[in-house]
Amino acid sequence: MTLLDLLSHRTGWAQKLDIWLQGSNHLLLPKEETIRTCGYLEQVKPFRSQYQYNNWGYCLAGEVVERAAGKSYGSLLSTEILEPLGLDRTIIDANCSNPSNVAEAYMPLDDKISWHVPRPEIQGGTLMGPAGGLRSCVKDLLKAYESLLGAAKHQFAENTSSVPGSPFKQLQTIMTGHMPISHSTPRENTYALGWVRTQLPGPLGTTGLNGMFVPEMPAVQAGPGSRLVWHHQGSMPGFTSAAFLFPETGSTLAVLSNSLPLNDAADWVGQLLIERIFETKGGPDFVKLAKESAQAHLQYCEEVGLELETLKNNGAPASRPFEDYAGDYYNLIGNLRLQVKHDEGKLSLLFQGLPSEAYALHRLDSDTFHWHVPHNEDIKRARFTVMDANFYQIKFVAATGGKIDQLVWAHEPDISEGEVFTKRKSPAL
Repeated sequence: MTLLDLLSHRTGWAQKLDIWLQGSNHLLLPKEETIRTCGYLEQVKPFRSQYQYNNWGYCLAGEVVERAAGKSYGSLLSTEILEPLGLDRTIIDANCSNPSNVAEAYMPLDDKISWHVPRPEIQGGTLMGPAGGLRSCVKDLLKAYESLLGAAKHQFAENTSSVPGSPFKQLQTIMTGHMPISHSTPRENTYALGWVRTQLPGPLGTTGLNGMFVPEMPAVQAGPGSRLVWHHQGSMPGFTSAAFLFPETGSTLAVLSNSLPLNDAADWVGQLLIERIFETKGGPDFVKLAKESAQAHLQYCEEVGLELETLKNNGAPASRPFEDYAGDYYNLIGNLRLQVKHDEGKLSLLFQGLPSEAYALHRLDSDTFHWHVPHNEDIKRARFTVMDANFYQIKFVAATGGKIDQLVWAHEPDISEGEVFTKRKSPAL
C-alpha cells in the first residue's frame, strides 16, 4: 500500500466514522490511536479496484508526514504552505493563537429554527486533523486556489514538479485522476489526491450529502461545450463547505456555511453559481432541488423512527432481566468501549463510558434494543442525522452457557452483519 492509495480513496477500507465521532463534535479517540485503528479496518471493497471514500487514509498519511519531517503535521502545513501564501486567516495547529471573528456553528430543528452547537474539535494534533482540521475563510481559500491553479498550469505545461516561488509541488501527480468514481458516464469522473475531477456537463456533489436525498444529482453545465472541474465538499455538524476549480479558465469558487442544514446547501449554492458564472442557459432548478432534498431528509428521519417502532411492536417479549446486559463491551482492538448501564429498571448506552454520550436503550425484542432519539434531540446533540434504522440497534448475544457476553452494533453501512463488541472488565485482550 502506498500514499497514493491512501489519498485517492482506493484502499477499500471500511469507513468507521462512528467509532471516532458521536455527539457534540466530540472526538472519541485520541490521535495516538490512528495507526492501530487503521490496522483493524475491514476490507469491504477490492484493493485498488473500487472507490471507497475514507478519511482514515488521510490520517495515516499525516502520521507518515510527521515521521518523515520530524515535526507535527500542523506546524509543517503552516510553515510550508499557509505562511508562504500569506494566509493569515487560515489555521490548523492548536498552538496558533485564537483568531477573532470566528463563525459559530448551527443546525436546524424541525421547525427550521437554528440551534447553536459546539464547534468541531478537529485540529492539528488531534485525530482526523489531516482529514478535516483546517479553519479558513473564503478570501484565503480563493487566494490559495488561485495560486494552486497557477502552479498547476505551469507544471502541466512544462512537465515539471515545481514552480519557482510556489509552495505547491508534484501537482501532475496530485491533480491527476487515480481512481474512477463512477462508470455511468463516458466523461471523466475520478478521484485525484484530495480532489474530484469531473468533466462537465455531469453531476457534482460526489463527496457531499445531497445525493442521499434526491433520486439523482442533476447534470451541471459550465457554459457551452465540455469543461473540467476540480471540486470537493466537506461537512461536520455545524459546518459545510464546497470548492470548485476550473483549470482551463482559472476560475475558482468557494462556499462556506456555518450550519449543517437539512441538505448540503453549500453544494447546491456552488452548483448554482457555476451555471451563473458561465452563463449556462436552462440549467437545473436548484431552488426546487434544495426544497425537495430538505423535505426528503426530514421524511427519512421520520421513517427511521417509524421502522424502529414497528420492530418494537412486532418483537418477542423480554427473556432476561436488564442487569444481565450491563457491563463494558469493547471492540476488537479495545479502543472503543460501549458501556451498558442498568439503573432503576432502565438501560442506557454510553460511548466510551462518557455521561455526555449517554442514550437510553429501548427494547425491540428479546435481546435487541435501540438508542434512537427524535430528530430534534439529534440536532441538539450535534449529530449527523443520516443513519438508518440498523445503525441504532444493539443486539446482545449470549454465550453457550446462556450468559450475555457480546453485543453487535451495525454502524458500518458496508458491513451488514455488524461489529462485535465483547464484554470484559478492561480493554486489554
